Amino acid sequence: MTSTKLAKIVAQFASSIASSAAYDLDGVSRSASVSVHTSGSTVRVMVEMGIDIAGTVGNVRIYDSDSVLVDESSMSFIKPLGKKFYISFVYEITERVV
Repeated sequence: MTSTKLAKIVAQFASSIASSAAYDLDGVSRSASVSVHTSGSTVRVMVEMGIDIAGTVGNVRIYDSDSVLVDESSMSFIKPLGKKFYISFVYEITERVV
């Protein structure tokens, strides 16, 4: 795959993968801000929880622009008050000849 083709595929995937996110905080669903970053063939979706929340974070979900669930993590984390917290979803784009 040429680097130009790979860059286009990564850019298209990155622009469509995530437009919103949600997570459960102590069992209650909340929305979160999301940012998408690319580097070479890697797309990284960062879900951010602000400094003003604390508790058990779990069931982190990312949604595309049509509000369709794209990916989720069933892991749980303890989020301390006063610190930002990020959950990262990482995708590596590779070519596979079939």
